[in-house]
Amino acid sequence: MQTKRKFLLSDDSILRTLERAGLKCRKVKIAWFYTSFYPEIYYIRQNDECSLHHKKEDLDRQTLNFKISKDDFKEALKSRIARVVQKSRYGFANDEAEFWLELYGGELNMLAVLRAKFKDELSSANFDFAKTFGSTDFCEITDDYRYKSRYLARYGIPPRSLDFAHARNVFEKFSRVKFFAPPYADSVKLARLALELAWTRACGAKSEYQKSLAPEALHELRVQIRKFRAVLKLSAPLFEAEKKDEILKLLAEFMSRSNQLRDLHVFAEFLKADDAPASFLQQLNLITKRSEDKILEFLSSAEFTNLSGAISGFLNGADGIYARSEYEKISKKFASARLCKLIKSLRAELKNLKQGSLLQAFHDVRIGLKRLRYALEIFARSFDEGCVRELFKRTKAACEDFGALQDISVWRNFIAIYQKASDKSGVAFAYLLALDARLNDRRAELEEKILNEKEPLLRALKRSLRKIKAYE
Repeated sequence: MQTKRKFLLSDDSILRTLERAGLKCRKVKIAWFYTSFYPEIYYIRQNDECSLHHKKEDLDRQTLNFKISKDDFKEALKSRIARVVQKSRYGFANDEAEFWLELYGGELNMLAVLRAKFKDELSSANFDFAKTFGSTDFCEITDDYRYKSRYLARYGIPPRSLDFAHARNVFEKFSRVKFFAPPYADSVKLARLALELAWTRACGAKSEYQKSLAPEALHELRVQIRKFRAVLKLSAPLFEAEKKDEILKLLAEFMSRSNQLRDLHVFAEFLKADDAPASFLQQLNLITKRSEDKILEFLSSAEFTNLSGAISGFLNGADGIYARSEYEKISKKFASARLCKLIKSLRAELKNLKQGSLLQAFHDVRIGLKRLRYALEIFARSFDEGCVRELFKRTKAACEDFGALQDISVWRNFIAIYQKASDKSGVAFAYLLALDARLNDRRAELEEKILNEKEPLLRALKRSLRKIKAYE
């Protein structure tokens, strides 16, 4: 039996009981933060005394301790990673043990922990919490690693339970609710929830498109399918490969089928605003109508029914038969590792982008940006660091520029195809010739803008990578 034990309390009633009994406790205000987790390097302020601690990663796990000034402590704060652990510690004792009641503040507010150090193992084994402290609600957390300072700093207060069924109902009823991934949510269950959310919204957009043929509904369907694919790829290590790969293949086929129609919708919207010749718009409408018919036929086909059935079956077994037996349970820890991989991949693609790069190079960066954007849409709010949320904003903005560049490439292909088959003396041909020149100028402007914003984006990726790595 250990001589040190730790208990989680429901409130601070023990302190109030001691105060009513006239017992004066020794109070220490503590602030604790890390600048590295591997190896552990952390700073502690206890009242007016500050110290630096370095826990070696050798077998002895020896900790080196150094006294530092308040100014050194404040300077080190600039390099902290994760949250600052703040608490007030109240010390008292009886014949059995020394006790420290720790009431946390800041982002860990409402957490109350009682530490006890007994004289010997027998005293520890015979300790009766209820007899000593009355009817206070408690549970023992001596061996629960989640309540260690390095875990509280990274992942916050461990939840008693998470109601995924309730979360699912909320998302179904309120479409604008923001997704917040609790740090300690089970990785598989959280992935399933995010996948269900994307698929439910995709099905709603599909029904809307079949009724209205509204371009916005098709766009929403494609966005939700992309999100589903991004989350499934992000969470790939959580699931058995065969079923996951089958679904990814089916979804890729759907996106390929619908690409042309979405491109036509966007081009038509641009042309209407640009007062394009009616003859060209009529030609484009005919192509759009044929493409719409193909998509409607596919959405009502047995092929799409099979796709829907495969996804429904996967979601029903996502946290059962299709989940791997061994995986990282803490969602924030799992997500951090996957986000780091996405950021490293994107940085490598972005670094190679330069003046004169082929369009494919810009396209590859665009794909990486989209994957990171959808991942951050789920997980950015789980991180306390402002740079991660700032990266999310930058990623969204960059996606707009890269998307506009991709649209121009597609539109110029449409123009080239039409020009080959059209009357070169007609009004439409002259308009498209001038439009192609304008689009080429716009392409150059966008490429210049993207390259000018490359370094700031690389710096944002680097800052976020450093912060996110702390949670792996």
